[in-house]
Amino acid sequence: MSLAWAQHAKIMVGTTSRVWRKPAPETGLPLSDGDICSNLKFQDLGSSAGYDSWETSAGQRPTVAEAGILTLFLGGKAAQTKEKKALADFHDSLSQIWPKMAESLDTAAVTSMFWDSNYRYTLGSYSAAKVGQYTTMFDEAWKPALGGRLQFAGEHTSGAKYQGYMNGGVRSGNRAARELVKLMALPPAKAVRPRLSSPATGVSACQECQESPSL
Repeated sequence: MSLAWAQHAKIMVGTTSRVWRKPAPETGLPLSDGDICSNLKFQDLGSSAGYDSWETSAGQRPTVAEAGILTLFLGGKAAQTKEKKALADFHDSLSQIWPKMAESLDTAAVTSMFWDSNYRYTLGSYSAAKVGQYTTMFDEAWKPALGGRLQFAGEHTSGAKYQGYMNGGVRSGNRAARELVKLMALPPAKAVRPRLSSPATGVSACQECQESPSL
């Protein structure tokens, strides 16, 4: 049995304005930080579609008017959707709850990344333990082999706390490096006092160090 692997995609779409930050009289809705959870196609965790969205430009000064960026996060089967269809679904669903926000989407300013089973370098996004794997495989994935000479690193070896996060990859890499340094550490070399020449032979210290079998 192997540890399960998730599939995700992120689509970042520009907006012509940050309408969600404008007061209610203008938008018909209260001020928002841009995060959206609904029972539509971009519902937060637990959705069968696996959609979620948030403002990526929070804290950034707009370079053009009040332009912003929204990130659409897809998981599971939704991560296998083509970019064009995912954007169309996002626009249609958003129009139902926040028409002015849907109107602000700039489909000419889009970038995306799909970490699905077809992504050649990883075949997925990050580990996603199945039932029973949290208490079995997550406790085993980090353990070294070959007497410690073979170390394992990656977010999937960082345990349930950091699984799926960049922090998990960094922390596990640091752990593996520390263990290898410990394993490969050699005893400190003995200090040798320098001498200009040997009283007995007259050979210079440099030559003596090179020729002596004890050094």
